[in-house]
Amino acid sequence: MILAEFYRRYKGWYFGTVFIKNSEKIPFYQFSSLEPCADVVAHAVFTRASGDVRVMPNRAAMQLFFEEQFLNGRRTVMISANQTHSDHVLVLRQGDALPVVTEVDDTDAFVTNRRDVTLLVKTADCQSVLLFDPGARSSGADSSGVLGLVHSGWRGSLQNIVGKTVAAMCGEFGADPGRIVACIGPSIGPCCHEFTDPVSELPPEFHPYILEDGRHVNFLAATRDQLVARGVRLPAIEFSGVCTCDRTDEFYSFRKDRLTGRFGMMVGFQKLLGE
Repeated sequence: MILAEFYRRYKGWYFGTVFIKNSEKIPFYQFSSLEPCADVVAHAVFTRASGDVRVMPNRAAMQLFFEEQFLNGRRTVMISANQTHSDHVLVLRQGDALPVVTEVDDTDAFVTNRRDVTLLVKTADCQSVLLFDPGARSSGADSSGVLGLVHSGWRGSLQNIVGKTVAAMCGEFGADPGRIVACIGPSIGPCCHEFTDPVSELPPEFHPYILEDGRHVNFLAATRDQLVARGVRLPAIEFSGVCTCDRTDEFYSFRKDRLTGRFGMMVGFQKLLGE
């Protein structure tokens, strides 16, 4: 296959949804599939233009903007992770003590029904995956709705971290996979995700995702299939349609730039219980 044909085929396979850019003081994107839930769940995918090289002031600015933009100024505790490409999912239940550190160690996914937190993952080619079931109800609680937020690089894909996060939503909060909306943020696409020898580098169950050239791998398709295998409906899975390696004007790409920053996906519940 000639290179031009290869790029035409694999740049467009996951497009077709509407990934909406909002031009506010701090630019951010949102997923169209979450528009019907906008009064329940708030989310934003920030760009590399959203801040500067000062990590902690930048995080504080993102959190303040998120709270003012979506939560009517209500303050929350931002929970993020020291992402290690693990399959570890942290469950944050209403009423439990919150982590006392800025970033939770050795964690790559969160599941919560709490209204007093906002969740953050940082990426620069890896997939950020937002999961939301509007009808889930935890045992003994009077709240409905549960959120999941995942950082999944190719190592996380090999460990099926997205599937394990869906399982945690179901096991801990009674989520129904058939109700879950899944949104996958900007990440490296199959057009640019190249390995030296993927047949030897990846386990056999991932060989079907190796493309015809024998070097590129479609991990977005792997995520889609892992979600569907857990019961998430295919029409409820939305991809951003943005390859970070192609769009370094707006997003960071470790594969392209090597030494680079991270952009964030943030999510939280819109209102407190009873509002």
